[in-house]
Amino acid sequence: MQETQRVWDYVGDNYVQRLIQSKTDGKLVALNSNDACGSFEGLEMSEALLNSKVEAIVNEYNDLPATKLENQKLYYESLLEDVKDETKREISEAVEKAITKKLQKQQTKLDKCMKEKKLLD
Repeated sequence: MQETQRVWDYVGDNYVQRLIQSKTDGKLVALNSNDACGSFEGLEMSEALLNSKVEAIVNEYNDLPATKLENQKLYYESLLEDVKDETKREISEAVEKAITKKLQKQQTKLDKCMKEKKLLD
């Protein structure tokens, strides 16, 4: 019992308890097999489960910055697209305004020329 810190059940032909040392007072305390896996296979399963949890956390931790960067990229690309659309609209309005102003000047000149022609005829 001292080497493995487990109690052997001769009837069930396996370990039934595991003795652990208490962190508070240092005494040996029985850990029931319901609380922890008593067999080597159970320990392997427990370790595999822990490793898979750790791996999942590491993967999530590694994927988080990539996900955040992708979200930021999409956000700023949409902002750039909005600015481009606004710029195109403003340019279009400015061109239309300039063309309208030039057309009005040409119309005024044409009207003036028509009046002069009427006076001369």
